[in-house]
Amino acid sequence: DYKGRKFKWPNIGIKYKKSIDDKIKLPRNCFLLKQDVNKSLIHNNVIYNKKTASGILQSISINLPKIAKSSKNEDRFYEELEDQIETIKKVMLIKKEKMQEKMETNIFSFLSKDDYLKIEKMQNNLLLTGLPQATLLLNNSSKFGKNEVKQAMGISRFCGKRLREMYKKDDLIVKLGEGRNTDALTRFTTANKIIGIEMDISNGLVSNETSEEEKIEIYKQMQPLFEAGAFYETNSKKLLKDKDFLYLKSF
Repeated sequence: DYKGRKFKWPNIGIKYKKSIDDKIKLPRNCFLLKQDVNKSLIHNNVIYNKKTASGILQSISINLPKIAKSSKNEDRFYEELEDQIETIKKVMLIKKEKMQEKMETNIFSFLSKDDYLKIEKMQNNLLLTGLPQATLLLNNSSKFGKNEVKQAMGISRFCGKRLREMYKKDDLIVKLGEGRNTDALTRFTTANKIIGIEMDISNGLVSNETSEEEKIEIYKQMQPLFEAGAFYETNSKKLLKDKDFLYLKSF
């Protein structure tokens, strides 16, 4: 971990089967790497024409409301956020190094030697959870209005800048994403209640009180800042054809 202690968990073990589900439609000369154990290491990796088409090495979520609650002001909030990002960077670098070692000695070796899979090209995700709620706490506000949206965009840009610096200085690819991981939401909600935060943090980039028109506008403004995705969920056929959205999810 970031303190240099050896990982006891998770146990890095990857099983490889040269077969795919019939339901998955892939082009010729293409196969899917699936992990039966420890899916957080490498998952959804499609290998095509000796290039990694997609793949996530690791995703880490940040509980923004908790940072906002413990911060006395906005300056302190950014200081604590930067400390967390720095810790996350150390963990990601250690994991990248360990995975590189494993790739040289286990089943992935035949892939890495033939340039099918290169660990340095694998992507990490930093997921912001409770972004609107963090701005409400920072401003002691009950409405996610224009000032809060502006502040949320500022926080997102701050994180994006730090991630670009990681790539330049540490050769670490990290993309910013919307925090909707179910496990993280459950843990963060429990942790937040302990310190007196009763807010619902499951609504992505908006709050419960945000109107549908405001949600659409906010997502269109903020989606360009989230390279790892920030999905607006809709069942509207009209919105699904709206090219101003970068990420849409139908239900």
